[in-house]
Amino acid sequence: MIIFPNLAVAIAHKAGIARGVDFIIYVSIALLFYLVYRLYVYLDDVRNDIAKIIRELAMRFPRKPR
Repeated sequence: MIIFPNLAVAIAHKAGIARGVDFIIYVSIALLFYLVYRLYVYLDDVRNDIAKIIRELAMRFPRKPR
């Protein structure tokens, strides 16, 4: 968008936004929300994998009562 600023303005006008900079900011915010969502999903998967490994280890090596 730095090389072709008129392209951002043209896309913004087609989207109903007055300025190209506003369009770039809106797209950036939407992209950040998407990346945070993907990070949350990834961390949830890792948390589930860790819980599964801990369960398997607990079944394989039970603690002896003292």
